[in-house]
Amino acid sequence: MNPGKLPAPMQQINLGIIGGGTVGGGVFQAIQRNGALISSRLGARLHIAKMVVRDVRKPRSVKIPSSLLTTNWAGVVNDPRINLIVELMGGVTTAREGSSRRMAKSCLPRRNAAAQTSTTKPVSPAAFPSSKCCAKD
Repeated sequence: MNPGKLPAPMQQINLGIIGGGTVGGGVFQAIQRNGALISSRLGARLHIAKMVVRDVRKPRSVKIPSSLLTTNWAGVVNDPRINLIVELMGGVTTAREGSSRRMAKSCLPRRNAAAQTSTTKPVSPAAFPSSKCCAKD
């Protein structure tokens, strides 16, 4: 493998964005506007595969294709084609449950699995269940 280069399967990073409000819409817009610059710096293309929202019919300030929108957050979190989940929803209950489920499936050691957003308090890595395939920390 060449240093600084991603392996061929990772030339595209499929994103699942959870939250389509002000912040989620802004992230969507930033990726659309600055995708080429972001890709050149990452060495991989960011592809928004799905975007979870509470109401797919709600008018939004940012135009998001309806084909990307879904209300099924569990389907996005559990989709093996999605490489990275970006949790941008308000509140903590659904966000924490979704993050916990995804990290439990990711086979990352618990010490690397703690996540937080601006809407939540820092969470101890012990709060997330470790996957059966993870090595003991």
